[in-house]
Amino acid sequence: RALVKFCVVFLIMLGGTDRRPSFVPIGGAALNKTARSRAACYCSIGNYVKEAPLTLHTTDDTSIKILYPVEKGEELINAVNSLILTFNNIKNAAADGKRVKGDNLQYFLEHENVRFELQCNPNLFPELVHAKVYVKADDGRLCVSSTALLPKLIESVKLFKAQQQL
Repeated sequence: RALVKFCVVFLIMLGGTDRRPSFVPIGGAALNKTARSRAACYCSIGNYVKEAPLTLHTTDDTSIKILYPVEKGEELINAVNSLILTFNNIKNAAADGKRVKGDNLQYFLEHENVRFELQCNPNLFPELVHAKVYVKADDGRLCVSSTALLPKLIESVKLFKAQQQL
């Protein structure tokens, strides 16, 4: 517990630097489960990457929250916008009596050993409001995957964009 207090004090002292401390979990038997789950750490200095929580609400009334690098926010916004555009193109072509095959959304991001994936096939859904997006977050030890409705994903990305002023 003393090590945890030292790390917290040490991290507060580093607050004015341009580099962010990174946490390396301790796996020793000397700490109980609660101490390990509260991010007991050795402190090391790594390159600073601004991160912000991105919460995606899934269809089963749960949510997936990951720390998402803010610098990659524009990529996510562009990927979701291209999916919306694909749905609009399919809808406009159907109104003209044509059948158009839309491009799938396949967005992958790997950041600090966490792999984040979004996948959607717009050809499977009649309208944007009914579309489901496959969401997966995997850090090698724990993998969480679910589906989210596209309108909820759009709402989550808009909120992330507004909070980070992108």
